[in-house]
Amino acid sequence: CRLEGVPRADCMFDIAEAGVACGASLRMWGNYLPASEIIGYDIRPECKELCKDMDNVEIRIADLCKSNEMLPNGVDLFIDDASHIAEDMVAMFSNCYRNVVANGYYIIEDLGCTYSPAYTEQFRKYFNPAAVNSRGEILKFMNYLMQEVDSRNIVAEIRYYPQMLVIKRAYGN
Repeated sequence: CRLEGVPRADCMFDIAEAGVACGASLRMWGNYLPASEIIGYDIRPECKELCKDMDNVEIRIADLCKSNEMLPNGVDLFIDDASHIAEDMVAMFSNCYRNVVANGYYIIEDLGCTYSPAYTEQFRKYFNPAAVNSRGEILKFMNYLMQEVDSRNIVAEIRYYPQMLVIKRAYGN
């Protein structure tokens, strides 16, 4: 928790995650931070029924690559664990980053999928035959983020870990 001395169970965060799958990570967040509000987003209507037994977890059906209407303002942590397609990652950031609070975090998971032809083919087969998944899009995006860090405009810092990018929102922008 951001406040020293506050027990983890009492920490109150607003967490949003795109890409529900089976709901496992939503359950993890909901159990780990029981006082927090956890909202999952997925394009598949069948996901709506997952996690109904948890009071602090809600699942909404929405495509956050196209619209952020269903995303609340003031999200402390946003996790993109959705399509893992480069163009979708960039589109989702464009739509959703503005909803992250100053000093909040935006995380993009599974970046290795952007240079995996096998993953791209599987995604095309099951979800979108027209998906491109250009690694060049991620590299252009990283360049943009580096420029934003240097200007301290909307991005305070970026950290890259294996398969994951953590973006910290700058103050007040």
